[in-house]
Amino acid sequence: MSADETGWKVAGLTAWLWGFITAKISLYAIMPGRGFKQAAAVLGEAFSGVLVRDGWAPYRQFRKAIHQTCIPHLLRRCRRIEETEPGDTESYPRRVKRLLLQALGLRDRMRAGKISDHGFAVARGQVKAKLTRLTRENPEIDEHRKLAKHLRNELDALLTFLYRLGVHASNWLAETELRPPIATRKACGGGNRTWNGARHFATILSVVRTARRQGHNPAALIVGILRARRHTVATMLLPVPPGENQPRPP
Repeated sequence: MSADETGWKVAGLTAWLWGFITAKISLYAIMPGRGFKQAAAVLGEAFSGVLVRDGWAPYRQFRKAIHQTCIPHLLRRCRRIEETEPGDTESYPRRVKRLLLQALGLRDRMRAGKISDHGFAVARGQVKAKLTRLTRENPEIDEHRKLAKHLRNELDALLTFLYRLGVHASNWLAETELRPPIATRKACGGGNRTWNGARHFATILSVVRTARRQGHNPAALIVGILRARRHTVATMLLPVPPGENQPRPP
């Protein structure tokens, strides 16, 4: 599962639109906060699946989940710091960036069948060891120290994609599924006039986006739901076949 959140407005007040996305389901919720309480209200505090997310600290409170932090977010952070340090080829963020890119390259070689299982396991262990050593450093520059601290906090979630090859290395899936409602937010000023309207919006959005991801006509599906006596959204939408592969990022 991929998760992300973005700013929203309800009755002119600050709120958050959350997206929880799988290969076949897009689930949205609009809530007044951006913390663990809100995420757990959707997933449950005992969520134990795979959670691909950015480095936002509340996600780490899902103690039973298998975490993967978004590598592109970290690469962008490294590049932003690099821009202030021209010429320093061995700076802390540059070394972090090179190692993360090495990890992504290793994954791609494995997918392409260009490395043996044994060679992959050895190379993976070397990348993990190097990354662990990097997190133990205490750089002198303030921005470097902050990056090192963040990496220490995220260490267990940095390389999950190398140990579970079906796991994405980024939360692009959730970011992509947040774009349609973001366009709506920009078009109408971001808002729902009431919390009741916000709940309805999130529900309809979840049905429409899930229907499209599963190849249904959203309008026809909603009409069918409204006309049916016993059917619900859950029974009318196609279930995800066991073991189905998730789409890969471009």
